[in-house]
Amino acid sequence: MVSALARRQEVEHARAIGLSTRRACRLLRVARSALGYESQKAQRENPVVERMRELALQYPRYVYRRIRIFLGRDGHPMCPDKAYRLWKQEGRTRPDLGVEELSESGHLHAFKGRDGGANDETNWSRRVAATGV
Repeated sequence: MVSALARRQEVEHARAIGLSTRRACRLLRVARSALGYESQKAQRENPVVERMRELALQYPRYVYRRIRIFLGRDGHPMCPDKAYRLWKQEGRTRPDLGVEELSESGHLHAFKGRDGGANDETNWSRRVAATGV
């Protein structure tokens, strides 16, 4: 299945090489009425994305789940799926929480305490053992 945007782009390409709009639409099986459509999604989501950026800068350790709660309090309620989509669309990932490794059982372990692991002898020895340095 090809998206509506991709079909419109195909019609524009066909028109660029010399076909008429009517012929290009008929050839590509696209309704001519679909050519004039412009999505309003970006315009509706711009204020939400801007606020999401502000909150992500203010709270760098929070991910989309917690940011979504703040957005809801600010008057932008949304489902978790939409928050995740907007978060990924902005290229955001989970914050770096420290040195991590996969154990033999496949579980992820982070070796960073509240103080960053600077004064914790146990975490230091685990990091040395994990990294081999």
